Amino acid sequence: MSIITTYHESVSSAVLPTTTNLHFWFKASEGVTKDGSDRVSQWNNKVTGEPHLIQSTGADQLLFVANQLNGKPILRGDGLTEFMQTLDRSGGILSQPNSCFIVFKMIGGTGFQVIYTGNDLTNENRLYWQTGFMRMFAGSVKFWVTADPPPFANFKTIESVFDGASSVAYENKTQCGVISNVGAAGLDGITLFALSNGALNANAEAAEILYYNDIKSGSDRNDIYTYFNNEYGIFFNSLSVLFGGGDEYVNIDSVVSDLSATTKGTWSAWVKPVDAVSAVNSYLLSFSDTSDDRRLSMLMNTDGKLWFIAENVSIRWSLRTDGAAFADDTWAHIAVVQDGVSPVLYINGVAVAQTFLTSTDKAEWFNDIPSIDNGRMAALKFNGGVEQDLFNGNIDEVSLWDDELSAAEILEIHNLGAPSDLGNHSKTASLVSWWKMGDGDTFPLLADNKGSNNATMVNMEAGDIEADVPV
Repeated sequence: MSIITTYHESVSSAVLPTTTNLHFWFKASEGVTKDGSDRVSQWNNKVTGEPHLIQSTGADQLLFVANQLNGKPILRGDGLTEFMQTLDRSGGILSQPNSCFIVFKMIGGTGFQVIYTGNDLTNENRLYWQTGFMRMFAGSVKFWVTADPPPFANFKTIESVFDGASSVAYENKTQCGVISNVGAAGLDGITLFALSNGALNANAEAAEILYYNDIKSGSDRNDIYTYFNNEYGIFFNSLSVLFGGGDEYVNIDSVVSDLSATTKGTWSAWVKPVDAVSAVNSYLLSFSDTSDDRRLSMLMNTDGKLWFIAENVSIRWSLRTDGAAFADDTWAHIAVVQDGVSPVLYINGVAVAQTFLTSTDKAEWFNDIPSIDNGRMAALKFNGGVEQDLFNGNIDEVSLWDDELSAAEILEIHNLGAPSDLGNHSKTASLVSWWKMGDGDTFPLLADNKGSNNATMVNMEAGDIEADVPV
């Protein structure tokens, strides 16, 4: 006897905030009808009045697998015969513009694999993998290069916008292809992990699908990605913190104790100054002694160079790039690596030409300055003074490490100019604290995504967390 059950999680940890013009919503943690072997015959559409995904043939049913993504279940296709399909919409074809968000992972296979498409070979909004490219199709073909071919190491959120000649796709919120014409076809139903005729099956896993009859932008789009981040822990970067240069800074005092005994380390951040050439130096990151002239500080000097100063009553070492590291209103990735012997500065993943202005003791680091008692982003506070030389511009994805990172590991952070999940970095074991600077944060706190050192925005407003990021 076959026992049929419908799976629902007892608690849903996140609420989808944007449902306007939503027609298809499938979530693996809710409304999955499966047998005793976890084979799925129906995946309920959470949108009332819209059709469900079904598969009545046992040999072609997807497999339900629990606890696969941030503790959530997924549905898996074998890439051979397994797929699901809805009936046609009673409301007719959804004409473009349409946009689909799918949380999925390709787990193997080669050649042509369909992730989703329409109910017939005429009304198709299709996402598929073929010969080294992820592609979109709605009568014509658009393609882009993804960061990694199957199998994917991690789940991704792919956002496909079907809008004729303005069609575009995004991987984890970052545009991953030029805008081009995919055709004008609409959609009247969905087939998952195959063409509508059951061919070209995908060896893939899906956790959630959202299909809107419009294009999501602004706060609505950001809210969708925040929802996915909260529900599945999938990395995306859509926000940074804007500092006004007056009295605005971020307090990171709590991380001092985690770094105080270190003799090696790495600092990393993305920075976008309003003006790269200014009348005064602008501090980006600093750790200092509140009452004495002792500090480790990274700053942008008046002619746009990156400068690091280690001071312990006197300057112990001072290192500055030979050329400008920054440009007006332009994102740059910056890093300093202290290997316990001699430090190196990096700009956009490259150890650029640089010169020591002072080199009395190039190994100086936290362990040599035990009186350091405060940490600041966008300011310096030391030697009895208040916060000074505050930075005017955006800062994003700040990370502190307790070991030296190699040149290749700095490039891994830079990631061709697109911030990535440092929790998956090859040296994540050495990551002490990581602030995403807005993503998933609630003003005025900036959550530490690795340690327990939450940061606090001071003299700032909620609006200083804004949608401006490196891409």
